[in-house]
Amino acid sequence: MTRLSTHRFEDRVVERLDPEGRPYYWIAGTPVGEEEEGTDLWAVRQGYISLTPVSLDFTASEFLAELARLAQDL
Repeated sequence: MTRLSTHRFEDRVVERLDPEGRPYYWIAGTPVGEEEEGTDLWAVRQGYISLTPVSLDFTASEFLAELARLAQDL
């Protein structure tokens, strides 16, 4: 189990087509950045498999109740 490193990819993003003809994007190039022990980049470079749970929810959850209160005043 690893945490996400702060690496980025040098080089390019390649557009490809899936079997249905829909475009998808492949990040190509060399990863550059943090190689601290315990990160996904470190694990892969050491020859290990990296399992990193990620989330894409950028919701400011702590603000939801405040926003609901403000909406009642409208």
